[in-house]
Formats: sequence, C-alpha cells, structure tokens
Amino acid sequence: MLAAASLAESFHELGRAYERGHPGERLVFSFAGSQTIAAQLRAGASAHLIATAHPAVMERLRQEKRVLDVDEFATNRLVWVFAGADPPASTAELARRLPNSDWRLVLAAPEVPAGRYAQEALERMGLREAAEARLVSRELDVKGVLAKLQLGGADAGLVYATDVAAAPGAGLTVLELPEAAQVRAHYRIAAVASQKRTRARAFIGFVRGREGQAILRAHGFGAAS
Repeated sequence: MLAAASLAESFHELGRAYERGHPGERLVFSFAGSQTIAAQLRAGASAHLIATAHPAVMERLRQEKRVLDVDEFATNRLVWVFAGADPPASTAELARRLPNSDWRLVLAAPEVPAGRYAQEALERMGLREAAEARLVSRELDVKGVLAKLQLGGADAGLVYATDVAAAPGAGLTVLELPEAAQVRAHYRIAAVASQKRTRARAFIGFVRGREGQAILRAHGFGAAS
C-alpha cells in the first residue's frame, strides 16, 4: 500500500488496528512524497491502494484510470517550526524579522504537496520572496524538512502539524499560521485499478470508519471536508 510520507505514523497504527480485527491479514506500507508514490504506481509498483496528500495528484491518477473509488479521509494544516534559540513569538514578529534575518529556511520541494502548500501559504503571508532568499534546501518530502531541522541543518521551515506531533521532545518551537494564510491539505485514498478491489475497499472502509477516524484525530489530522 502506497501512502504519503506524512501518513507514516498514523497508517502504521491504523494497520495494526486493522490487522487485530482481521486475523491472518498483514498490511505492508511504502511511504514517500505523493508525487513519488504516484510515479511508483505509474512505473508498475504492486499496491492495492494509494493515499495522497494533494487532490490534484489523485485526480491525475483517476484521469489515467489507475485508481478507482476515490475518497477523502482527512485534512491537515501547516505550521512554522523553529530550531534553536530566539524564535519569533508571533507571526507578526516573524514577518518583521524574516526579511533581515540570517535564518536558514528549509521547505519541501514544490513538486510534492507539502511544498506546494508551503508556497501558497508564503504567498498569502507576503513572505515568499523573503523566505526563498533564505532557503538552504528543498526536501523530497515533509519528513525530510523536519529531519533537516532536527539535525541542525536549518533554523526554520514549514511542515504539517501532524509531523511535529509525531516528534515529541525534539526541541522545536511551533508557530501557528494566521488563519488567512492557512492552507489545508486534503488527503485522498483510492483502490488501485489493476488490483482486486476487495482488500483495498475493506481497509479504506476501516480508515473512514469510526475507529479509523479516531486514530487519525489522535495523530492530529482534521476531518475530511
């Protein structure tokens, strides 16, 4: 089963819960940026389902007739994350300090959903030019952004709120985006057209059901729109 990198922790727990209710079944997941898993599917990767973090990625797969029965199952939001001393106390302070700061910024690559969402959020905040002038890297997925911050390779970045929740005690400071600048990530899941749909639909039903949704909420995801 192919899934966006930001789903790793929640899908591992979902998989364990599903297996408890389906003795004898074993789910195997592969996580990467949504564009990467879509490319893997096009290249012939064997998978019963795929879950992406951006509707456009799934829509293209649907148009190519590679997936069936697309469902939205969760949402997410972006947050600023700062590593090290003297982070801004508010988004207003961030906006004042960023143009003249020596902060090293890291973002996900624009080819992946986290990068697209970050660019849109920066545009809404009027900070895209200042932020891109301080970029030290663009990572292949959102997990790479968080790892760069944790390893001291950057001072600030934009990640999903769920990724910070999955890294407790990391010594990071989180700053919420203003509501006017917030960009919601919409997660969609679908059965792969070339595979038997029974197994995929059973897990999709579990993810969208009461227990599955409770697990996703516990990991910080929002309800589907």
